[in-house]
Amino acid sequence: MAQKVWMITGASRGFGAEISKAVLTAGDKLVATARKVDTLEGLGKNADVLLLALDVTVESQVKTAVDAAIEHFGRIDVLVNNAGYGLLGSVEESSAEEVEAIYRTNVFGLLNVTRAVLPYMRKQKSGHIINNSLMPTRLRSDCHWERIRSGGSPRRTPSSKKRPSSGARWLPPQISREHSVFYSSQAQDSRASLRNTGIAPAKPHPSGG
Repeated sequence: MAQKVWMITGASRGFGAEISKAVLTAGDKLVATARKVDTLEGLGKNADVLLLALDVTVESQVKTAVDAAIEHFGRIDVLVNNAGYGLLGSVEESSAEEVEAIYRTNVFGLLNVTRAVLPYMRKQKSGHIINNSLMPTRLRSDCHWERIRSGGSPRRTPSSKKRPSSGARWLPPQISREHSVFYSSQAQDSRASLRNTGIAPAKPHPSGG
């Protein structure tokens, strides 16, 4: 079987790091990216690994990274959009700047990378795109807003004391344990879906992925 070329954003830790290790264990080629390239050194350096610094919110960096991957390996077979982070805090404590920043990375950053890779996949008439996306995990009646990104660390908004209940009742999406990335059942489903691309992470991530 021919080696596949994987491009993984946010590969320095969490799901990104675990999938990257599984890719190399399976004998495939890896383009691993992170904001700071030195955080990727644990993945090793050899002909099958290309480590790149990439901020997914900067389109010029995205284009440069994708072009470098194509120049080095000649193709991209699988794109894993994993770069992102979470925000913890009540609604009134989450500033517009913080919310905009999380969308720039988790939504528009994902689109930046996808737009850059798709023309090459269309040209080669094949490819897989896997999006490890943001999910709301809890909306409580006190308007506590909790969003956790599976691959990254949550960022908590400053708060010296718990605010009293607003009296508003928020109805969250019905996300069961089986659908949360923090439970092993979903982790098993995630690993199973990766088999369609030829690999599956060998060990569950400590967070359940």
